[in-house]
Amino acid sequence: IYQFGLALFVYCVGLSSGPGFLRSLRGKGIAYNVLSLAVILLAALLLLIPHHLLSLRPAETAGVFAGLLTSTPALAAAVEYLSRTGAAGQLSDPVVGYSIAYPASVLGVILAIYLAERWFRIDYKAEARTLKDLPGVSPEITCWTLRVARPQVYGRTVRDLVAEHRLQVVFGRIRRGDHADVVSWETHLEEGDLVTAVGPEEELERAARILGCVSDVEADLDRSDVDMREVFVSNPEVAGRTLRELNLPQRFGAVVSRVWRGDLQLMPYADMPLELGDRVRVLTRRERQQEVAAFLGDSYRAISEIDIAVLGLGMALGIGLGLVPIPLPGGIRVRLGLAGGPLIVALFLGARQRTGPLVWTLPYSANLLLRQ
Repeated sequence: IYQFGLALFVYCVGLSSGPGFLRSLRGKGIAYNVLSLAVILLAALLLLIPHHLLSLRPAETAGVFAGLLTSTPALAAAVEYLSRTGAAGQLSDPVVGYSIAYPASVLGVILAIYLAERWFRIDYKAEARTLKDLPGVSPEITCWTLRVARPQVYGRTVRDLVAEHRLQVVFGRIRRGDHADVVSWETHLEEGDLVTAVGPEEELERAARILGCVSDVEADLDRSDVDMREVFVSNPEVAGRTLRELNLPQRFGAVVSRVWRGDLQLMPYADMPLELGDRVRVLTRRERQQEVAAFLGDSYRAISEIDIAVLGLGMALGIGLGLVPIPLPGGIRVRLGLAGGPLIVALFLGARQRTGPLVWTLPYSANLLLRQ
């Protein structure tokens, strides 16, 4: 049972980490992984000192190593190896070593971070502003109303301006006189137009300089014609598809201005895939709000449910991969085990999101529940 629980835990971790993991490999992810591998090797070498000084048994040292890295999958791999090699009498040794080293490692890391903050005067908010392009760092998003006041943009489409200046903002509504509508890529801007834009503050400042200036009129408060609604993504047909594929502006005249995934607020972009459990803020005309909500699902009950068949299929693929022997030089054969196999498969499936009608990802809340 504990082995199944471990496999389920690492599978859920892999599903949630898959998109970010593979995306990071295209940037500095390989360098970060090499650095992590170097740290692990250094820890293994340093552990040889207490291994010899304290005359620890190899199984105990393996448990201490797993505890120092706070890696439960590593402990499971050690126990599984002992079971496979017939050393059943030593199964408790890695568990004892792990139990002793784990709390010491956690407290040591907390203490080290605390001392580093004090000694190096670390300002997390300042670093977040400079490292906003790193995975997992989400800039603070706000909404401004901009007035079109530069002759250079009169008559030009939103598509042209965004492409030319690489604006990282989402244009929501436009008010021209007493008429309000949703901005589309083909919207032409005219003198005096009021346009709402959502994005990081520095991008909004740049957009204001390009279009004209910031208006003191809060156009987003006018909800007589165009209104916004927050909708849960619960439709399996939508999950795993990008905003570009869903094409909400053409289907419903709707714009997604914000996305919440768990507690993280994300800036939407064309190639962002929506996941089950996402909460999105949709801007559209009042008469079309119900259509958009029905298309995305908007069922709180549905995002609390799990497709057992798809979950079981993914787990089976992972466990099967973990049982495949991998030949190494010297006649040695190793297996990824019940931790490594599901983790690798889940990373791949999490990055893929869906295969035809099969949605591999889990709703955020369900994923967290299964991990617990």
